[in-house]
Amino acid sequence: MFANHGQSSRYAHKFEGINSRMDGIQAAVLNIKLPHLARWSSERYKNAQLYVKYLKHLEKIILPEIPQEGSHVFHLFVVRLKNRNEIMAKLEAQGVPTVIHYPTALPNLEAYKYLGCQANDFPIATAFQDEILSLPMYPELSESEIKYIAEILSECA
Repeated sequence: MFANHGQSSRYAHKFEGINSRMDGIQAAVLNIKLPHLARWSSERYKNAQLYVKYLKHLEKIILPEIPQEGSHVFHLFVVRLKNRNEIMAKLEAQGVPTVIHYPTALPNLEAYKYLGCQANDFPIATAFQDEILSLPMYPELSESEIKYIAEILSECA
């Protein structure tokens, strides 16, 4: 558990740990993938721009900002929605997988109970944990797939 951020199960952090999960085989695989990293990052950034292009008209979806200067690899493309669970179910019914990454805000994790904070001490983080939804994001995602996801979101958001 210590080597995996103190997790006893996914997103259940019992205590503060470290990130020490990479073994030799994973390092060897990543070494082979490394030459592709810049292209993959560029494709993710392009896909994030496409998501924003096709979703910016939807007032009920809060999109991440695309930096004009610098760069962002968009490991995840996370939107915020008030009716997240309903929309997640509708996307799933149409064959679009979504994920709720980090469903518990950091200050609300068991690992930090010793600090004596309450969820209402962090109202924004606590509210966002119930609104965030990760849309599909990977370098090979096509513009037509992003359009399809945007169409479904337009119908239900």
